[in-house]
Amino acid sequence: MGKTLRDCCLACIARNISTISRLGTFLSVRDKEILLERLCWHGLLTTQSIPYVTYHLFSDTLQRVNLSYCNQVDDKLLEVLSQSGCRPKHVTVHHCPNVTNRGIISLSKILWDVEGLKLRRLEQITSEGIQSIASKSLKYLNLRRCHGITDAGLIAIIRNCPNIEKLNVNRLHKLTDASIVCIAETLGSRLVSPCPCHHTIYFLPAHSPNYPVP
Repeated sequence: MGKTLRDCCLACIARNISTISRLGTFLSVRDKEILLERLCWHGLLTTQSIPYVTYHLFSDTLQRVNLSYCNQVDDKLLEVLSQSGCRPKHVTVHHCPNVTNRGIISLSKILWDVEGLKLRRLEQITSEGIQSIASKSLKYLNLRRCHGITDAGLIAIIRNCPNIEKLNVNRLHKLTDASIVCIAETLGSRLVSPCPCHHTIYFLPAHSPNYPVP
């Protein structure tokens, strides 16, 4: 299947973002979200382009932010995003090796209303980075392969976001039974999707009637 005219236009904009005057005023919110994704995927968040990206694309209307597979996404970029005034409903930061606790703490300032949060494969993240995340609206949380997270971090975020329905803590090898007990006791019957972890088969079925028994 060939590319649509819209796709071709967005691809052209992504390559020339630093040369188009008043770009942000001509783009819809969804176009800004798609452009940000593509700039990450194609490694186009260069030192030269980032000032234009933050000026034209970071706005208070963003609903979905997807920053994935990009070495150029770092703490400074997340800090600028947190200052944009946006209150996104869905946020993904996935396999961005230069993101540390500092960046996630900055990001947490705009996550009050987030409904879906994926912080995946962030090797430098520890419990300190996620403890300040708090959202009563959060329904889906994915922390897969953030190996530095321990019981302290997971328990804090579970208590700060007590309405989670879907949870993925796969490959968080530092977790102990304490985390799983907290998940069961705090989320209880709200948990409707398995959170892959070898501890879960012992505790969750007893506390959550919606959790599938293996």
